[in-house]
Amino acid sequence: MNWEAIGAIAEGLGAFGVIITLAVLVVQLKLGRDAVEANTRAIEESRRLALAQSHQSRIDYVVTNMLSLRESEYIRLFGGLEEPHSDEDRLRLRYHLTTLMNFCDNLHYQHQLGYVDDESYDNQMEFMIPTYAKRWREIGVKEGRRSFGVEVDRFLQE
Repeated sequence: MNWEAIGAIAEGLGAFGVIITLAVLVVQLKLGRDAVEANTRAIEESRRLALAQSHQSRIDYVVTNMLSLRESEYIRLFGGLEEPHSDEDRLRLRYHLTTLMNFCDNLHYQHQLGYVDDESYDNQMEFMIPTYAKRWREIGVKEGRRSFGVEVDRFLQE
């Protein structure tokens, strides 16, 4: 065998090595991209879940507040049976209405994230918004998130 033949075989083996190396790199890149995409989806879902859990803690607070209100002597104010006569009553009413607004805002946010189905959302909001939103605005309770304020307007126009 002459040196030219050995050189040609070496070149062929070198080219084959380059092709194998490129094929391995392509596979690694695809696997890496798939892993990054899966990780990104997992991070996004974790973020959404964390947001929902933080809002759930607000709901828990509201429910606890509502249960204590049920036992309260101030139920007549919050039920709209009486207007507040003292600064303390006005403050309690504002606190209660702010809590209800936060509950509705939370419900709206969880609906936006897909954690509350349309039927449950509409059923609750069709009662809560017309019942309380005008009163929130009368006493100066502001909807925190702009998208929730738009949603309040939508329910009030229906």
